[in-house]
Amino acid sequence: MNDLMRRQFDWNLLHTFTVIVEERSITGAANRLLLRQPSVSNALKRLEDQIGARLIDRERGRFEVTEQGLALYHECREICGAIGRLSDVMSDSGNQLTGHLHMWLASHVVFPPLDDALFEFNRAHPEVTYEIDVATSVNVVDQVLSQQASFGICLVKERHPRLEYRRLYREHFGFFCGPTHHLFGQKDLTLADLRREAFVSFATD
Repeated sequence: MNDLMRRQFDWNLLHTFTVIVEERSITGAANRLLLRQPSVSNALKRLEDQIGARLIDRERGRFEVTEQGLALYHECREICGAIGRLSDVMSDSGNQLTGHLHMWLASHVVFPPLDDALFEFNRAHPEVTYEIDVATSVNVVDQVLSQQASFGICLVKERHPRLEYRRLYREHFGFFCGPTHHLFGQKDLTLADLRREAFVSFATD
């Protein structure tokens, strides 16, 4: 990008493009950004014109981020994360700690020590604000990697080499049935006892 292009470049287009990729649709991005769909489509076209490359293939109902688009998306995450931290970097409050703590959590996190830690931290540093988002564990990791989140709490199957991990607790899963089920209250059951039973499951990382 030459100096003239850099001065004329609309950096808001990068944020719009990031949201488009994350929502995987123009309509979803418009709803999230509180904009009209034509405005978002036009922003994508302007960005592609300025970059000089097709970023998203969305012909005939398809939505596929191109190789160039994927590379730009990863850069956008870093840029947006840096911009989001500017207010904290520029603030000067003497000895009083200020800033914004952005946490991303998996939906099933139940950890009382975390509640206690946040309570004590808030009492010691009342000028710090908080924001908590709930997402899948994969998305939590992505948000921390892109520096959109201060930290995240989620399930961990494999550790990413760029992140630091601390184990807070172990989560246990089990099979449960209600009082009307014929296996309710029985002990020493095995998986073979459940083989022909109907069940309700949920998706998890």
